[in-house]
Amino acid sequence: MKGLNLTTMVRVSQAISSEIDFDKLLSMLVTIMIENAGAQSACLILESDGKLLVEAQGTAELGSSVLRPPIPFEKAALPDTIIEYVRKSHEVIVLNDACQDVRFSNDAHIQAQQSKSVLCVPILHKAKMIGLSYLENSLVVGAFTPLKLEMLKIISAQIAISIENARLFDQIKKGEKKYRSIFENAVEGIFQVSNEGKIISINPSFARTLGYESREEMIKKIETVQSGLYVEPSQRQEFSRLLKENNAVNGFEVEFYRKDRSRVWVSMHARPVYSTTGKLKYVEGIITDITEQRQAREALRESEKHLRHENILLRSNIKDRYKFSNIIGKSPAMQAVYELIINASTTDANVVVYGESGTGKEL
Repeated sequence: MKGLNLTTMVRVSQAISSEIDFDKLLSMLVTIMIENAGAQSACLILESDGKLLVEAQGTAELGSSVLRPPIPFEKAALPDTIIEYVRKSHEVIVLNDACQDVRFSNDAHIQAQQSKSVLCVPILHKAKMIGLSYLENSLVVGAFTPLKLEMLKIISAQIAISIENARLFDQIKKGEKKYRSIFENAVEGIFQVSNEGKIISINPSFARTLGYESREEMIKKIETVQSGLYVEPSQRQEFSRLLKENNAVNGFEVEFYRKDRSRVWVSMHARPVYSTTGKLKYVEGIITDITEQRQAREALRESEKHLRHENILLRSNIKDRYKFSNIIGKSPAMQAVYELIINASTTDANVVVYGESGTGKEL
């Protein structure tokens, strides 16, 4: 439209498109609308989960501010009838004197504020309304001229794109913060290792498991995992083979060297990460210290081995029972007891025999 200041339009558009911080963008948009539309006050209302929330507001005198948390537009000092109309119709509403407009003059806010110039513009992104801007001037009738309205319509498209980009960036930041916290505070050791065996990243728990004061110390100390961690180099080869064959490794038990060259058993879960061209970028995964579990399993195996040995001795002794019976005689009742013991000796059951030794009484 003739009369638009192109220099101003370019400056405003560049400012909007260059800001990716969500809160800073919202504050900037309110300021831009007030300065370029001649409004006394303005607010930015965005849709979230089907609700319209006032995210930022400002006045010509006090400047702009972001509301955290945002508030439902119904609880803000706004004309509900106008907001709902624009929400449903996606039409621009411009009123030269709101108190005289028969459609909205009975709105409680307009009556209370004696609003004059009102402008409400939907913010559309790919034909979907993501919010709206509301501007007001209670001193001047017809403050929002066709020229100013046209400018707001033009920059609204850029506003929509910038809001969506800033929202995405904000979600990414929150996601990174969330997963960074998980990474830093996880009980399990988390790692990323290059295909050559260089440590790319580890969390504090990984370093502590192997006796290092910090991950920086460990990364500096370990040239490659195959030379600095694996007690048996063949285990590294086996790990690589399984990873290549299955595209993942789960519960791989391996013995690592600690900083002081003592040893620790860990259970490792890992997967490869590839580039868009299909090249292996790195291997990532977690380790859990299972040294105590391994020791417990070994102790159990030794105990079972000892019990089997004792069982063999018991069978051997029982086979020699007639040597004892030759001394005291062969009691039929005692013979039955011997047979019972022989049968029980082939199992892991515990058998307790009560009675008078060698007589078979009260068994």
